[in-house]
Amino acid sequence: MLTRTLIGPSGEHFVLSRLYQHGVLAALAPPGTPEVDILVLSPDADSIAATVQVKTSTGGARSGWQFKPKHETITASRLFYALVDFRASPPTTYVLPSRVVAKAV
Repeated sequence: MLTRTLIGPSGEHFVLSRLYQHGVLAALAPPGTPEVDILVLSPDADSIAATVQVKTSTGGARSGWQFKPKHETITASRLFYALVDFRASPPTTYVLPSRVVAKAV
């Protein structure tokens, strides 16, 4: 069973692993970087193509993912949310553009 302090990092590493499996070059953002957990590099690795914020749940999609009112205003074109459900095996991940999340929060 994942402890509360390991749920977030587990989701981040899971998403990073899946990106690698699909041939995408990416890296964890430095701890404390606002709104960004993963940096996705362009194919030539000379710029950041996208950023990802990972939200992880062990209670499944039914229990939801935690968003705050500030997420209503974050609509960066290259920011995506990866919603990881660790209740499923293998884990299920939903990837949504920030503008879609902003409308739904």
